[in-house]
Amino acid sequence: MAKNPQDSAPVRLSWIHRIQEKTRRVWQIELDFPRHVLTRYSLFFIFLLSLIVGSSLSVVYSAHYSRGLFHELKMKKQERDALETEWGQLLLEQSALSAHTRVEQVAVKYLNLALPKAKDVELVMSNGR
Repeated sequence: MAKNPQDSAPVRLSWIHRIQEKTRRVWQIELDFPRHVLTRYSLFFIFLLSLIVGSSLSVVYSAHYSRGLFHELKMKKQERDALETEWGQLLLEQSALSAHTRVEQVAVKYLNLALPKAKDVELVMSNGR
């Protein structure tokens, strides 16, 4: 059963006709597009899109800001630790300089002071005590 080439001609024409019709519709939609851009749905879509972009930018900003604050906190903790170390060293130095033996050595060496002899010491009592 051989097919006659003339029998498939209407099928081919209808297929070509459908493609031409779809192409014409696409071009018509593209040509009419600027007139129908601002519908309610497109405005709502633009509004939602701007909300999403704004939200994502605020997330990026808050992440950057929190990282900056965390870095500042880290630096302040290091500064606190350094100050605590220096405070400890100053307390040790103060206790070393204010020890009784150190005070006595400075009094003898620089001020030429000496402990009084027992005969030079007087005991003063008040109210019969």
